[in-house]
Amino acid sequence: VTLTANPGGSTTTYAWSGPSLSSTTVANPTATPSVTSVYSLTVTNGTSDAGCTPTTVYTTSVTVRSTPTAAPTNNGYICVGGTVTLTANPANGANTYTWVGSSLSSTTSENPTATPTSTTVYSLTVSDGTSDAGCAPSTVYTTSVTVNPTPTAAPTNSGPICNGGTVTLTANGGGGATTYNWSGSSLSSSVIANPTATPTVTSVYSLTVSDGSTQPGCAPSTVY
Repeated sequence: VTLTANPGGSTTTYAWSGPSLSSTTVANPTATPSVTSVYSLTVTNGTSDAGCTPTTVYTTSVTVRSTPTAAPTNNGYICVGGTVTLTANPANGANTYTWVGSSLSSTTSENPTATPTSTTVYSLTVSDGTSDAGCAPSTVYTTSVTVNPTPTAAPTNSGPICNGGTVTLTANGGGGATTYNWSGSSLSSSVIANPTATPTVTSVYSLTVSDGSTQPGCAPSTVY
């Protein structure tokens, strides 16, 4: 902060007191207080003439607010095609946001979304929206979003079969697929990777897969 004496009456000599002053004897020193502080000033005209060194003490108070901060997080991991939510978690009056990173829905909202296709680090700076000294710190906060492959499958079977025969269905899962949901007639199981079935007519079996989580993009709606 800059302190300004605003002298009058031939003032030429200054005596400031208070914390973290750049100088105690210039008209307009700077200071870097860490808490709200009162600065005191006495002045003279630089002589010892009677009345020219008044005892009047002038004061000015500097209000010090907490430095705006953030602690960004995200709801990842996600799988390719999923959408992640970034959360600024602001503190100390932070209300202005600048995000940097790929595929952001907004660079200036508190909690934007993003759709990265590979593991990505998002950066955030914050301020309190003013131009006051120290209220737009240069600190860069980061949060990393892990992006996994989309679970997939390429189902096959051991057919053809004759009526009364048993066919084996094979999921051929990929991209971290660990959870299976088969539909169709006469299945031995609907939730294992490679069930058997005993259809009595030509049949189509459908399969969806996921990685077993509820993370964004990791339970795709694709039906194989």
